[in-house]
Amino acid sequence: MTPKEKLQKIIDRSTLDKEEKELWRIFLDNTDNKGASSVLFVLLDNMKNLKFLTKTMKVKKEALGEMNKYKWEEIIKKEKEYIKDYE
Repeated sequence: MTPKEKLQKIIDRSTLDKEEKELWRIFLDNTDNKGASSVLFVLLDNMKNLKFLTKTMKVKKEALGEMNKYKWEEIIKKEKEYIKDYE
């Protein structure tokens, strides 16, 4: 099973709502196995990370829709702070 397939399985079995699962489908459609593998690494460490990653995707989608550079930069800053735990 590829990393993308494994990640899809996790998303399908999660308690995320339909809209959140759709965001992940879009992500999976636009990433390669390396990108999916990176997400899997973080999720397998702690499944609570799924909520954080989903939230950041939602905010990024909103920021793009609003063309809000400040909102985009803030979410990137939060992601970088969060990722420090995995470096």
